[in-house]
Amino acid sequence: MVNNSTLRDLRRDRGLTLKDLSEATGVALSTIGNYETGRRGLSEASRAKIARYLEIPEETLKNHAVREKNGEPYQAASLAGLRQETVKRMAEMALEMEDWEGVRLFSDELRRRQAGES
Repeated sequence: MVNNSTLRDLRRDRGLTLKDLSEATGVALSTIGNYETGRRGLSEASRAKIARYLEIPEETLKNHAVREKNGEPYQAASLAGLRQETVKRMAEMALEMEDWEGVRLFSDELRRRQAGES
């Protein structure tokens, strides 16, 4: 399991809570928390906002992998068994606008893999 504690450490070193960082950057508190725990990566826009606010290079946040679950990236392991309609509803409720392109690419890749395995 990859430890994405760098952002947590940087945030805590500055005396910031998740709420403080979220309010200062406009990045959802859940997005920051999920990144810190390795459940998901950061979009380029979120990474840029956080890096700018913390006055660190974006690469500091860019080089962290998303935690793996059973050898697969967490998101794939979590969503692989769900129907597309379910995933779509989840995305509409939980994702920020800047993450939509990632959802589309993820969905396209799943369809490509399923077509290749059929």
